[in-house]
Amino acid sequence: MTGALVSATGIIYISFPLVSAAAILYTLPAGWFWLLTAIAVPWISDTAAYFTGSFIGVHKIFPRISPNKTVEGFIGGLIGPVIAMMIWLPLVLAPRSEHLVSPSTAVLLAYGVLFGLLLGLFSQLGDLFASALKRWAGVKDFGNILPGHGGILDRFDSTFFTLPLTLLLGLLYFGV
Repeated sequence: MTGALVSATGIIYISFPLVSAAAILYTLPAGWFWLLTAIAVPWISDTAAYFTGSFIGVHKIFPRISPNKTVEGFIGGLIGPVIAMMIWLPLVLAPRSEHLVSPSTAVLLAYGVLFGLLLGLFSQLGDLFASALKRWAGVKDFGNILPGHGGILDRFDSTFFTLPLTLLLGLLYFGV
């Protein structure tokens, strides 16, 4: 029974985000830009967290799950997406999205902060979830195709959490 449960969970873990990606493309106006958001924000979050943690990180956040992650890096991983979304949303997403009434710049910036915080948080939760999953399974990496990077799945663990959230945020943004 345990093997079947693990297999079913694995299938859901991978397929639900991919279905969310298809839904983003086909349900949201400017779907390609929303999909790009879901893919780029985790990379921005990871990069900001890495550099912040490398330069000023002192306090370990979850040493048993991910020994190199720090509180400072976590905060940096939230700030990076907020800044990115405060630029991306008003300058790229909003002009390409079909709104009956275009939101003001202040509202778009507020959405940018909210979207950036949520996507940055979910990105880091996805990364921590994958790390916990690897610890539970007793493996260091999900594969060896990308040596030193944890495998192909490690490149997308955060994105698996941001894809469904981006779909939800896009639907809320358009008032669906």
